[in-house]
Formats: sequence, C-alpha cells, structure tokens
Amino acid sequence: MKKRVQEASEIKRGAMLAALLIGAFIAFLNENLLTNIFPGLMREFSVAASTIQWLSTG
Repeated sequence: MKKRVQEASEIKRGAMLAALLIGAFIAFLNENLLTNIFPGLMREFSVAASTIQWLSTG
C-alpha cells in the first residue's frame, strides 16, 4: 500500500516539476521577445523607454 502511495507521489512531483520548467521557459521567452519590441513601441507611440516599461508590467 505504501509503495503505491509513494509511486503516485513521485508521478505528481514529476508532473509539477515539468509544468514549472515549461512555465519558466515560456516566461523567459516572453521577456526576451518583449525587450526586443520596446524600440518599435517607443517609436509607434512616441513615448520614452520608462513609459513603455511601466506599461508592459501591468
């Protein structure tokens, strides 16, 4: 009985770890893409870099 519970716990741990790693990768990718688009947004809206950074965190 305890062996089944331990196996189920390990499976849940692995799934949680996979979800966290995927989420971290997507957040990292999103941050890099957003940083590269800042100059274009600054030109399009005619605002300073600080304004674009402030708007992107909301």
